[in-house]
Amino acid sequence: MKKVIFGLFAIALVSGTVISCKKEKTKQLDCKTATANFEKASSAYSGNPSPENCKSLKAALQDMLNSECSSSMSSEQKAEYQEALSGLNCN
Repeated sequence: MKKVIFGLFAIALVSGTVISCKKEKTKQLDCKTATANFEKASSAYSGNPSPENCKSLKAALQDMLNSECSSSMSSEQKAEYQEALSGLNCN
């Protein structure tokens, strides 16, 4: 009887963990939206390189790397975006 109870407890514990850890799938930005956001942030930062605009540009760059655009980028282009992202100091 103890084995049955222990087995049920183990199954419940594993099931609860799996269900609670299930991540919600986030929708990937489409390339058109990511590009428009990047252009807007880039323009704002060029006109006023404030920390807020820098942070917006960094977020837009990250979105570009995570968007549908990344599938059509070469590894060199991805590396350039990543280098630009790493090079932005928003302090």
